[in-house]
Amino acid sequence: MLPNIAVKNIRTSKSIPFKNVCVKRRTTLLCFWGTWCAHGKHQLNDIAVAKKNWDKALNVDVVAIATDEDKMAHLLLPYITAKKWNFDCYIDEGSRLKQVLKTTALPYLIIVAPSGQITYTHTGYINAATILTQLQLAAHK
Repeated sequence: MLPNIAVKNIRTSKSIPFKNVCVKRRTTLLCFWGTWCAHGKHQLNDIAVAKKNWDKALNVDVVAIATDEDKMAHLLLPYITAKKWNFDCYIDEGSRLKQVLKTTALPYLIIVAPSGQITYTHTGYINAATILTQLQLAAHK
């Protein structure tokens, strides 16, 4: 089960409980990253490209969660806008979510099945083909 900790949408500045970022009956890919993390940025750029094909084959949502320190939050909106990421992007203010999930390194991925079950987690960069395989497995749970 996902924690009930508030995360703030980078584009709208509205906060919602983290557990509500996943839509029932859809597979969700949660990607934790930071502006200082080259592998995390590279992974999200790869996902942004691959997502166009995933949308045709899967009912999947991609959600990026920045773990930057609050004093660096002003860099997030210009960055995601420049990258043209076409998915929801949030910030974990105060790193509370990161602490509860015991995330120690980035990038960190969580795949949530349409049932709400966490089916996959991974720390470190992995390619989009591997992520797609895990999304396909999760879609049937």
